[in-house]
Amino acid sequence: MFGTGMLLRLFPSPLKYLASQMIPSRFSIKVQMGEARKVLIPAIEKIQKEGKLIAKVKNDAKPGKHVQAGSEDQSVSTLLEWMVANAVSEAEADPKKLASRQLILTLASIHTSVMTVFFALFDLLRYPEYIGPLREEILALVKDDGDEGVLNLSKHDLNLLEKMDSFLAESQRFHPPIQVAPQRRLLQTLTLKDGTVLPRGVRIGLPCNAVHFDPEVNPAPDTFDGYRLYRRQAKLVQAHKDHLLFGYGRRTCPGRFWAVGEVKMILAKILVGMDFRLARDGGTSKTYFINELAFPDPRTKLLMRTRPKVSDR
Repeated sequence: MFGTGMLLRLFPSPLKYLASQMIPSRFSIKVQMGEARKVLIPAIEKIQKEGKLIAKVKNDAKPGKHVQAGSEDQSVSTLLEWMVANAVSEAEADPKKLASRQLILTLASIHTSVMTVFFALFDLLRYPEYIGPLREEILALVKDDGDEGVLNLSKHDLNLLEKMDSFLAESQRFHPPIQVAPQRRLLQTLTLKDGTVLPRGVRIGLPCNAVHFDPEVNPAPDTFDGYRLYRRQAKLVQAHKDHLLFGYGRRTCPGRFWAVGEVKMILAKILVGMDFRLARDGGTSKTYFINELAFPDPRTKLLMRTRPKVSDR
């Protein structure tokens, strides 16, 4: 998907469609999306049908009060259900359109989250002195919650994993999923204060590495410091001009809260439940790039084994 998109960027707009017909990977993507729609569209239609039934029952029970499917008192537990419930028109509620949106969001959310976990594990192997403190931080929450050794972290618990939050921010600083962020396409020609003219339609962005490795922003920038953010009492999800990977300004990534929580949950499960190391032929932590997008070495292998349960220690 990403490679196909990067290839199409090389062609001017009038030629993009013609070029897309000659890229083999584009046809593979089309087949895969077709298979995904076969799963999603029936699920969407089922949700829509159930939502209408719920709305009808509520309307019948409360004469004179109209309750729409998708109102706040309807149970919504998944993103797909939320999109169905909040469709504002028939066009928005089209199952094909909703399926496409789900696929786009899946692509955007899973790729970067997996990369973040991947590089965090590598950095834990490179700097093992952080493993103990991060585990202790997780286990302290389990003990305080009285869960009897069961790793059952709430949203509030995830927010309290401040050392892990800081470690993830530092890992992302060294292994950003994208080198230029945020990116924008100009809707009109823009003249900067120094006289530089940026024509309408061009893509502009900020160089993340130049900011993240600026010694005035991060002292000793070439040193991995997993507690850098922890000492500042800052959060990974906070939009800040010194940490640009989630964007900046009004268009900051709206999914960053969910993404950071997801990554913390995965890493907590691994840290508490698994021991891990790099396989002898496990590749490297080298990062590959397609233009500004980063990708880990696909040959990398980690060996994992189950640790004793918390209650058994």
